[in-house]
Amino acid sequence: MTINEKKNTACALKVKITLIQKLKLWIPLNNRNQIAEVAKGAKGVYIFEVINKKTADAYVGVSINLYSRVCSYFMPSILNKADRKVLRYFKANVFKNVKLTLLILNSDAT
Repeated sequence: MTINEKKNTACALKVKITLIQKLKLWIPLNNRNQIAEVAKGAKGVYIFEVINKKTADAYVGVSINLYSRVCSYFMPSILNKADRKVLRYFKANVFKNVKLTLLILNSDAT
């Protein structure tokens, strides 16, 4: 593949993504109604930010069903499994010092 062919392929993959709404929530476990109002039936990006005195870590994910995906983190069966670092943190700290940011994208975003 030549350099020009690579450039053309890269250009063909560009997609316009429009941010429709942005929501930031502290203690997301207690704000499922607000999450539902914004994210039900929407696709987008979710960012869990863990804020403490020593570090500020983030976990970023994307979903075509944002409400369902984000709320899956609150399910006891998922938290009890806790096979990922983010889940172990949530289980140990009951979502304290966690901020959730939802970025709702337009429906034709890929």
